[in-house]
Amino acid sequence: MEELGKEGQWVRQNVGAAAAQLAPIQGLDAATIQAGLQHYEHIYKPIDAAVLAEQQRIADTR
Repeated sequence: MEELGKEGQWVRQNVGAAAAQLAPIQGLDAATIQAGLQHYEHIYKPIDAAVLAEQQRIADTR
């Protein structure tokens, strides 16, 4: 989890560079990837009952 946290922090601070790295992997242009990355906090934590309940709430709305 600590490593994921470090990666998430790097992404938040380097959105353009992260997008450039992910673009060829995902087959999308960097601008599209960057737009998507900007909508996430990139904060990772263990899954617990509260996280599962929130995910289920989201799933139930669709």
